[in-house]
Amino acid sequence: MATVHLWLLAAVCVFGVAESAKKKGGDDLAQLRAVQDLNADNYKEAVESRLGWLIHFGSEIPDELSAAAEKLEGLARVGFINVDKEDALMDFLNLKKDTAPKFRAKKIAAKKFEDFEELEEAQSVIADNIPDDAVQVISEAQIQTFVSSGLQQAKLGAILLSDTSEVPKMLQKLSNFMDERFNFAVLQATPELVKQFGGKKTPYFVIMVAQEDKEGQSSGNPAEMQYRFGPVPYNRKQFGGLKFANALKFMATIQAELEQTKYFEPFDKMIGKESKKRSSKGGDSNKIVKNKPLFEYTAETPDACESSKLGLCVIALLDGSPPNKENFEAQLEHLKAVQQNPVNKGRAMHFMYVDVSCHASFAEYFGMTLENTPSIIAVSPKKAMYATHVGAFEEKKISKFISGVLGGKQRIGKLPNEDKSVPLISAEDDCAAIHASLEIPVEEDSMDDDIMAEMLAEEEARRKASEEEQEEQPEDNSEMELKRKRAEEEMARLNKVSNKDKKKKKKKKNKKKKGSKKKDEL
Repeated sequence: MATVHLWLLAAVCVFGVAESAKKKGGDDLAQLRAVQDLNADNYKEAVESRLGWLIHFGSEIPDELSAAAEKLEGLARVGFINVDKEDALMDFLNLKKDTAPKFRAKKIAAKKFEDFEELEEAQSVIADNIPDDAVQVISEAQIQTFVSSGLQQAKLGAILLSDTSEVPKMLQKLSNFMDERFNFAVLQATPELVKQFGGKKTPYFVIMVAQEDKEGQSSGNPAEMQYRFGPVPYNRKQFGGLKFANALKFMATIQAELEQTKYFEPFDKMIGKESKKRSSKGGDSNKIVKNKPLFEYTAETPDACESSKLGLCVIALLDGSPPNKENFEAQLEHLKAVQQNPVNKGRAMHFMYVDVSCHASFAEYFGMTLENTPSIIAVSPKKAMYATHVGAFEEKKISKFISGVLGGKQRIGKLPNEDKSVPLISAEDDCAAIHASLEIPVEEDSMDDDIMAEMLAEEEARRKASEEEQEEQPEDNSEMELKRKRAEEEMARLNKVSNKDKKKKKKKKNKKKKGSKKKDEL
């Protein structure tokens, strides 16, 4: 733990104000009062700050929006989204021109936006909800604790010495805009304490800057060093009266000069914090990208995953042959579902698939074959690194794999070839011919189709001829039918008579048998 000593015997001036620092303060103030055009490149970084935000959706900036920006100076930024041009951003926000609200506002230090139809309501939700925990109220006995805690955060202590413990709106505004490198406090000070800080009267505004204590032993480790703190006072002659705009220039000047002298670097390392310059290298990840829908990677799309491509290429290796048609179509639906997952919205991710049944050499480049389908290759073109997923081809599994790649939890390797790029699809691969050779043949009937067609035609001709003949001779047909019925009736009568005769003969025969039997008995 670093040792902290307060050095309050005299105010120290350690800054010669550089022109670049002055310009930074002026630029910051100009930004606060301006309506910012929001787009896919700057939206994420802009709205994720502590500041409140008021956003107007429309086709042009109304005059009252500029007035709102001045009214909310220091409390919120005011932005404009052109609903006719910013397609990628609107898609990221799940909005369309006819569904977008007129205004969207976010309170200070909040994460979620609220929608409004009236500008005044949107302004009020910000102005009426200023948090009261961003500025501390401290006593003389708490000064050392305040500045030392700032040291552990790689921040400077900004203290307003006042004759009251009330927190002024100026300090609240400064805390919202300059919280990255400053902690804020109000100190109700006696005239004697003001003199110790180098001032004459209140309000008196100072920035506490750490300086290494040369008298103590130094190990070179910031956590083990001893520090003294000296106040850098607000200069009224240089910056004007103590009000928000001027105090902002003063603080921006100090921050800019300290960054030029690399003042913050040892403290950043001590707490494991990345500097703004280092973290800005990954700025492309903050950009919102409107990605192309899932497509097939072929010889006609050579730039689909070229080395200059930002983000991640998600390449599915699939079997697109006719026998696998049903599975293939289901796998495409899984990929579309992953791409449309809200967590992937705005990310630079390019979803595509390769038909391995006719582009076997592409799969072989990654050590895969048709037997390994379906599988996923995730490639970072700029880093020339890739990872593979072979296993359950389900939405959850694929999403987990992609998140693992993006989060550094998935094992990755360098692209195999010398130029460290994704191989192109060969134009010589004839998918149509290969698919035709893999087509399952359809079993034919025993008769040839032409013969069957001829037989059906002849049968149809006979049927029509029969119908025509019946139409031409309707009376003859009726007469023949009548004769047929009469013949049937006559046949039935004769059969009946014949059956009666047979029964009579049978009875007579039975009587004769009985008579002869009696004779025998006698």
